[in-house]
Amino acid sequence: MSERLAEIGIAIKLNAAHLPTSIQWSASDAGFAGWRDCNTINVTLWDSEQQQLSAISLWTLETPLLDMYAFLSESLAQLADTCQRATHDAELTRIIADCAHQASVHVQRTLQAQSTESQSIGSQPTESNSTKQKQNEPEGELSS
Repeated sequence: MSERLAEIGIAIKLNAAHLPTSIQWSASDAGFAGWRDCNTINVTLWDSEQQQLSAISLWTLETPLLDMYAFLSESLAQLADTCQRATHDAELTRIIADCAHQASVHVQRTLQAQSTESQSIGSQPTESNSTKQKQNEPEGELSS
């Protein structure tokens, strides 16, 4: 089989404070044309030469809090699946899967306890707006 190039793209609109207001993604093998909206992304890359992980975690302030809970919980479950497929290490897979299960139970309890009103991350009470913005800022500055 000959090699071919597949592409994945991420487009992020930023406000004046350099915080994401819109996130879109596309992929040449996604099964749809153009860009698709999303509220949250987490991209991790392993740099073999530097022996370190590089990560980009972004979300819009309009991301519903319950969506973020689900995103984090499902990300852990996906990590357990990746661990099993890539390493076949049953013990490490079990540890990650147990963590994912505990997160899922917590999310389900949170869902049951939540009022019917939908809250977004931007509407959550925080110590201060600057703390909230600092937690949501990307590691490096993004420019539009």
